Amino acid sequence: MAAEFGGFPVEIVADIAERLDASHPPSLLAFAQTNKHHYTIASRFLFRTVRITLGDNEERQRLHTEVQKWDAILRRSDAFAYVRRLILYSADLEPEMPHNPYLALEPCERDDDPAHFQSFFDLYHNWYCATPSESTPVQDDDWQSLVHLVQQIGGLNDIFYACAAIFPITLLETLHAKLPRCRLHHFNFHLGDPAGDYERTLVTSPSLYSIGNLDHVSDRVGRALARRHAPNLKNVFVWPSSREIALRHSWQDENGDWESPTKGALEHVELDRGARDWGPVEPFSHFLIISKIPLDDFSALRILRLTSPVNYNTLPDPKSFSSLVTLALTCTEISMPTRYWTSALDFMRNIPQLTTLQLTAWSRTVSIVPGLSPNLRKLQVFTYPVQGANPLICDYIHKLATLCPLLEELAVETRRSRGNAAEVALYQALGRLPRLRYLRLTLDASPPPLVDVVDEDGNTIARDTSVEPWFDPWAAQYLRDGRTAGVPVNFQVTPNRRVLPPNFHPYRRGHLLDVFVNSAVDEALARSIFAVIDGTKRTIDQEEGQAREVLPLEQLDVAACNGINFPQYQQYYIPYEVLGPYLHDALAHRWLISRDVRYDARHVLHVRQLCHPYACQCIQRRTPPGWCDTWRQRRARGVGHETQKLLDKGGRVVEVWRHIWPNREDGRGWWEAWESWPLELGLGDQ
Repeated sequence: MAAEFGGFPVEIVADIAERLDASHPPSLLAFAQTNKHHYTIASRFLFRTVRITLGDNEERQRLHTEVQKWDAILRRSDAFAYVRRLILYSADLEPEMPHNPYLALEPCERDDDPAHFQSFFDLYHNWYCATPSESTPVQDDDWQSLVHLVQQIGGLNDIFYACAAIFPITLLETLHAKLPRCRLHHFNFHLGDPAGDYERTLVTSPSLYSIGNLDHVSDRVGRALARRHAPNLKNVFVWPSSREIALRHSWQDENGDWESPTKGALEHVELDRGARDWGPVEPFSHFLIISKIPLDDFSALRILRLTSPVNYNTLPDPKSFSSLVTLALTCTEISMPTRYWTSALDFMRNIPQLTTLQLTAWSRTVSIVPGLSPNLRKLQVFTYPVQGANPLICDYIHKLATLCPLLEELAVETRRSRGNAAEVALYQALGRLPRLRYLRLTLDASPPPLVDVVDEDGNTIARDTSVEPWFDPWAAQYLRDGRTAGVPVNFQVTPNRRVLPPNFHPYRRGHLLDVFVNSAVDEALARSIFAVIDGTKRTIDQEEGQAREVLPLEQLDVAACNGINFPQYQQYYIPYEVLGPYLHDALAHRWLISRDVRYDARHVLHVRQLCHPYACQCIQRRTPPGWCDTWRQRRARGVGHETQKLLDKGGRVVEVWRHIWPNREDGRGWWEAWESWPLELGLGDQ
């Protein structure tokens, strides 16, 4: 590589390095390691973001150590001039990270692209606000070493702050005096003493660009600032507790005398209920929390993330959002009338310039087709699985190529159906998206819903399960023998029978067999899914008879979920107790298939097993995908002594498991001795 780029001007090589930084960071790092000249060019991107972790208790020594480490790194590489972003955060949970800090960065930590599904607030508001120790918290004097570091970074554009300690006044004064163009993103914004000099300096600071309330959801003065905001405030992240949502009337009465001389239009607004709010949660809140900020002008708003359920009838006219390009909506998990969903669809449909759309907890019975825009480049759709009801409907996937032909990044759920022709057709439909490059597939393996058994008068007297066409006599038998078909409608848990043995009745052997088969995703199946999708792309021109740009599939992230979602009729019965060892310990596999980035090796696929959400907490720790090996460690330990001997005990579940995967006595543990059922591919699909 050194010889290839030796004769190119520095500007051209720097442009290549910038493209690697945006598209494939590992390649930029490899490029930097070829020689000193390339390292010097790559340094302007390798050190563009500096992240300092204070740790769980924000110890003083940890701060000093981190600052000294980065001072030495930047000095050794003569890279102070390249730093543009500084991140300061406290960690509840220490994530497993790549040794190289550059590779540990998330996309939203690298650039300001509004199309990212994750924002800074998403990364740091949930798990990254520690509780400082009372004996050794970081004090204002302890920040002097950091202030000295910042003073050497003349090109610093942004500081992202997510620590429990108050933002140091010395650092704020440094921004005002030395770095007036540097933007402060304060994700634990709090005014302890509204009349204090520090609070007044902070609230009127021209550096204040973003605010978010992490551990201070009751800070009324902070919300007053959000309504009146500092001169350059552009981003507001509101995280109210359910108690604050309930007391909506109090929001209308807050007063303050810190009216800013000018009001800039906000560009990014996020409303989040927050996972730390353990109180009772309302099904949805009015848009009052946002609209009372107030937003005098929605025309500049580019990103709106409603990650707490809202009543869409309270939203402003969608035509007011003339600049909105990224929209995230989280719906309610309770049953809602049709009007709730049509309001959401109307809102989406009337913002045609949207390029990024994220839907969470969407109803499995409501089609998203009316809300999709042909301008979408990125789309995420995740439904809320209700145990034993509402099977996943994914017919809209067959229409995506027509509705959203520009899609490049997609995250959706599809129904697993034993790899049959209907399932293959869904993968082929995804392959008809000509520009699709990055795909995340969640394969729904949930059991079928119960069916009502009615009497002659049409009254429901029991609930049963259907006998599928592919069931043989063995599969059609109920999982629990000796009981009549169906579960009584009036079945209840009484104080005298609170503890009952786990019971899957009225499900049949074939239903559990399907759950196991649909949950089993090995490397061979993951590769096969990739091949079907990518292979379909190569036929697009032939089918339509016209030339058009077709981009190859670059990456597939695939895993199966929801197999454990059997309905519960017993108050303390948890399916995990019975199915956990099978679905979580044995079958919980997640695969990342990536195409080689080298132009002469584009046919090469790299496969990596990732931690499954069922089996690991690394997602909550914000560990980058692929860097946690908890799943490998657990399997190296044999999963667990009780799990190893589980099949020796026998039982209904074991019987079904062994019916699919008999004991081959090849030395592998039972949790490893399984294979996915292959896809039913026709001659033209292989």
